[in-house]
Amino acid sequence: MIIRDGTQAMIPHHSIAILTSERADISDPRVRALADAIIEAQLSEIAEMKGYIANIEANGEAPAGTPRAEID
Repeated sequence: MIIRDGTQAMIPHHSIAILTSERADISDPRVRALADAIIEAQLSEIAEMKGYIANIEANGEAPAGTPRAEID
């Protein structure tokens, strides 16, 4: 399934952003705060992608025009 496979392929990309932000030796507190925000956003997006993957596997793809929604 193209959508599921494409979404699964994005997860490692987001994971690399998390690792890079965690491992960065950042002394400027503004930049550290930005890196921390990146980590938080990427973790949230990975969880959302995993939710969509599970939902698509269970229920199939949503019809065109379906808005983005949080998945439990």
